[in-house]
Amino acid sequence: MDHLVQKWGMTGFTIKVIGLISMVLDHIHEMFWTAGAPVWLTEAGRTAAPLFLFLTAQGMEHTSDRKKYLGRLLGGFWFMNLVSPQVEKFFPSETALVNNIFGTLFLCALYIALTDIFVRGLQQRNSFRAAGAALAVLLTFAANLAVLVILPYAPAAAAAILTFVPLPLMTEGGIWFVFLGVAFYWLKDSRFLPVIPLAMLSWLSFWSGDGIQPWMLSASVPMLLYNGREGRKMKDFFYIFYPAHIYVLYIGAFFFTRA
Repeated sequence: MDHLVQKWGMTGFTIKVIGLISMVLDHIHEMFWTAGAPVWLTEAGRTAAPLFLFLTAQGMEHTSDRKKYLGRLLGGFWFMNLVSPQVEKFFPSETALVNNIFGTLFLCALYIALTDIFVRGLQQRNSFRAAGAALAVLLTFAANLAVLVILPYAPAAAAAILTFVPLPLMTEGGIWFVFLGVAFYWLKDSRFLPVIPLAMLSWLSFWSGDGIQPWMLSASVPMLLYNGREGRKMKDFFYIFYPAHIYVLYIGAFFFTRA
């Protein structure tokens, strides 16, 4: 990755700001669509998720404490799953508060860590270590399937599990977003290769008839301009801003549509 560090281009901070602006536009459309918010807001918002996945991959490469990094993402996931139902209870709306990108980013970071352990285990000819990492990944999918099986029969138990355990098939953006973030990590030593899985996912979205999701390819521009530098630090800002702006927009839409 050192060979990608250069003076020109965008720092991680600049890319994060672009992602935040894109995310806010997307959520304005989500919360105010009944009031006629234009569709171009959510089209512009497609840039956000790939950029945050890209930055998560970079964060897992540069963090000095991966366990703490994972812990912050998991804590954000728990917080939103506990607070969002209370917000919906006091401010009922046609829009469901299902937003929780923390789960997607957590799984992305978790699979990055586990695939790293798997690869190093193979390199060191430590079959026990490699098998343990592979088993851990498989267990997350097994847990997800178990929840899907018990959901019709024990919805309360399934809901409790989903509140505290991010699962790959039921996370925001779906498993493809998680895989996209992992691909960004393993292709991080190239400037151009990370754009390939993003373009492929955009192409699949287009051919599936989705007219909105293919706009996520626009995230390739900041990615290609990334200069390998972190830039200004704002480590905890996202963990505060993400839930705060969602709840402000949701409650604002509640009062606006009743004015």
